[in-house]
Amino acid sequence: MTTFSRPVTGPPRSGFGVTPVWAIAFLLVHVPLGLAMRAYPAVSTIHALFVFALGLGWALAGYENRVAVWGGYAAASDALWRMTGASIQWEFAKYALALVFALAILRSGRLRGPALPFIYMGLLIPSSLLVVWSLGPLAAFDGISFNLSGPLALAMAAWFFSRLTLTASEYATLLIAMIGPILSVGSLALSGILSAQALTFARGSNAQASGGYGPNQVSSILGLGALLSLVLLLTTRGAMWLRGILFSLMVGLACQSALTFSRGGLYTAAGAAAAAVPFLVRDRAARRRLFFGGIIALGLAVFLVLPGLESFTGGALGARFEDIGTTGRDRIAMADLTIWKENPILGVGPGMGPASRLAVLGAMPAAHTEWSRLVAEHGLLGLGAAVCLIAMARRALAPDRSPFEKALAAALVVWAFLFMFHAGMRLVAPAFAIGLAQCRIGVSARQTEEGHA
Repeated sequence: MTTFSRPVTGPPRSGFGVTPVWAIAFLLVHVPLGLAMRAYPAVSTIHALFVFALGLGWALAGYENRVAVWGGYAAASDALWRMTGASIQWEFAKYALALVFALAILRSGRLRGPALPFIYMGLLIPSSLLVVWSLGPLAAFDGISFNLSGPLALAMAAWFFSRLTLTASEYATLLIAMIGPILSVGSLALSGILSAQALTFARGSNAQASGGYGPNQVSSILGLGALLSLVLLLTTRGAMWLRGILFSLMVGLACQSALTFSRGGLYTAAGAAAAAVPFLVRDRAARRRLFFGGIIALGLAVFLVLPGLESFTGGALGARFEDIGTTGRDRIAMADLTIWKENPILGVGPGMGPASRLAVLGAMPAAHTEWSRLVAEHGLLGLGAAVCLIAMARRALAPDRSPFEKALAAALVVWAFLFMFHAGMRLVAPAFAIGLAQCRIGVSARQTEEGHA
């Protein structure tokens, strides 16, 4: 399977890639795999540990391109492991990603990279030390681990990918690797719908249509799968049957995201796709696919998909997506700003946000917006960390990058930023996406390193 093609030079690398037939077989295996992981949590635990061991092995062997693909698979498996009850630490995927990427970097000996990831993470440490000083290490651990594991994974992913160049084939393989676990999530969500004795749709999120797990996170990961399928559809050079499968994946995952009745997943995917379009239209082939594919997708949506979903949900789907309410996220974000006003320099510290919101809201909700959490829990230093994230996004869209690289980077960054607006950093996927956006495609690895000198 290949996407756009440009020659790659640089240090020797291990051959890595899949043919279209193997890619489809890989994806299909994940449908029964997801069901088996739900039926037997031990299978989920074994899967998580095996994936971690594989990443460690490739990192220690120096196969950075394989580690990159592994990272995509592990990041997409985060929600799957949680849904299926794997006996692992809750933030396992985030710490696994950070550790494997760190080992791969150290093993390569090529440590040089941009300063932004280090500045970003460094700005979040002082408030953490404040919490440790106030509560003690044991009492402070859970709050710090929950809130800083995502930023740690983001910093390591940005460092790892900023010094890496992938071939077009490797990049396509990485995206396929991500879709695999997302299909497992989709199989669980579909199973929840088919097995429900009395499936009802109201104006709120639907746990049954989300496979029994958090609709917000399931909706988002399914939306990401639809987005990645679209990216491959627009950039893949292959047989018509392959494009047909990718189109079907895109539509199917988007429909399942919609049926969770959690609007964030589709909105986030749509915003990310829209961000990529201005760059894709600069290429004639991609522009042609966008035009004809858009007509087909619009026709199917208007005359088949949307009427079918409306009928299936008894008209509730349209009412749900017409509702522009924020389900309380705006109140939590405003409370965060009030907390920041009262603690302007260092904030209240990671993990202290819920207790601090009690005085403002009369309740202790967890943060849903990473941007407001940063300033509430880290003060001005958190604002600086947010600026670093924006600077990383700008760097990913550097003028010397090709239109395809910019399109992919724009889609990844916008998806991650929008996810962080409505779901914080509950999953590792947004951290991985921002890191992956730093990667170069089909240019000299040596030139990439020189660019960081």
